[in-house]
Amino acid sequence: TLPISVFGQYDFPVDSCACHIFYEHWVQMQLVISKVLTPDFPEKALDETSGVREALAFDSCQDLRKVKNSLAWTVSTAAQTDCSPGQMSTFIMCSQLALLKNDFELALMYSEI
Repeated sequence: TLPISVFGQYDFPVDSCACHIFYEHWVQMQLVISKVLTPDFPEKALDETSGVREALAFDSCQDLRKVKNSLAWTVSTAAQTDCSPGQMSTFIMCSQLALLKNDFELALMYSEI
């Protein structure tokens, strides 16, 4: 876990996620990414006590195979948000989490979005 308080600054249009209704969520996710996706990520990811797996699950990654209509997690994702960097970060984190669970099919699905 990352017991840190974060304060975001509204800086649209510099931050394309700033005008999104879930701005606070994106700010928290940026903190998680900055703490997790570091040069020592591979070593920490393999250490089950490092907290990396929990941090990667920040966005509650779902099993995309259970979504009947693939457009629900491809096309609609782009249409429902103005925060493309945030969505791409979510997909990258979920793909990494799937890899750590040896679920290569799900990792590939998240990587192909």
